[in-house]
Amino acid sequence: YKVPFFSTGYYKPLTTDNLTALRLKFAYGIFGGGDSVSYIQYPGDKYDKIAKLIDDAFDQTAAYILNNLRLIEAKKNKTGSEFLFVKITGYADSRKIFPKAKYADAEISDDYLDFRIRPGQKMDNDLLSKLRAYFSARTIIERLEKTETFKKTKNKIKWKIVGCGACLKNLKSLDAQRKIKIEIKRFD
Repeated sequence: YKVPFFSTGYYKPLTTDNLTALRLKFAYGIFGGGDSVSYIQYPGDKYDKIAKLIDDAFDQTAAYILNNLRLIEAKKNKTGSEFLFVKITGYADSRKIFPKAKYADAEISDDYLDFRIRPGQKMDNDLLSKLRAYFSARTIIERLEKTETFKKTKNKIKWKIVGCGACLKNLKSLDAQRKIKIEIKRFD
């Protein structure tokens, strides 16, 4: 997909739901004021159409994972060691984040994805990129949790969340640098 999945400074992919929630945070003054969250930019109108494409991308990724889980489920009597490896790598654009920036959202203590963060933690491109990978994984999982297949086989997925900091590729637009990369491999 050649669309910006993230608004400047924000760590949740701009699905339809996340776009609405982000705009509400600006409307209620949670974001948009104060030095610690000034790195997060209000998402403009261009994201309205893009959000539907982002929804589709995550729906397709979840469907692909489900198909692989079904294949693993069908082979479960062979060795029992089959699993799916899902690696999500997040990137930030090449601009530095304001030195007083802080993570200003809810605490995360996620055993399933082995990820933890507290509000007030210093925000930099390394943390921002890792948060983008984490919230992208959570977006996929939210879609998967609606299925019986996932409920039965979620322990057959090994997740790896990676933050690579600023994108070092010479991409022309900052939008293109704010991205994720998803790798899915089945081992059976």
